[in-house]
Amino acid sequence: MTNKQKKTLTLADGRVVSIALEPDFWDCIKLAASMRGMKWTEWARMVLANIGESGITPVLRLEAMNQVKFAHLFGENRATDLWTADRNKLTKNHGMLNEEQLTDILKSSQIQGESDFGGFTIIFGFDEYGKDFLAVRNNLINHPHFFTTVD
Repeated sequence: MTNKQKKTLTLADGRVVSIALEPDFWDCIKLAASMRGMKWTEWARMVLANIGESGITPVLRLEAMNQVKFAHLFGENRATDLWTADRNKLTKNHGMLNEEQLTDILKSSQIQGESDFGGFTIIFGFDEYGKDFLAVRNNLINHPHFFTTVD
């Protein structure tokens, strides 16, 4: 069994918390932070900015592992792009769709407007759950479309 290392962190709201993690997780946190040009404390404060009172350690573990996993799978720059998109309100609920998937979603949505730009069309409105959405229909044959909702 690996001994946990304790470190303290001052959260954005001024609370000081003690975090106990295995050395491998601290290494992942430091790597995730360095990929974003940050110190581990800055990275951890950013990650923890929107969570409640509990769950600090699991959130840090998961975020660090995801960042390192994305870097391994996609390369460091693409991993950072994906991680950033997942944390942004506009792009966190996004995905690439084929024509059939996009058509099905738009059938059950309230389209408020669209603009044709030749190679692509921007469509916006409310999805079947009442969430704002933005879709980018790629007008080139056999190319994916982009769809996102805003929480």
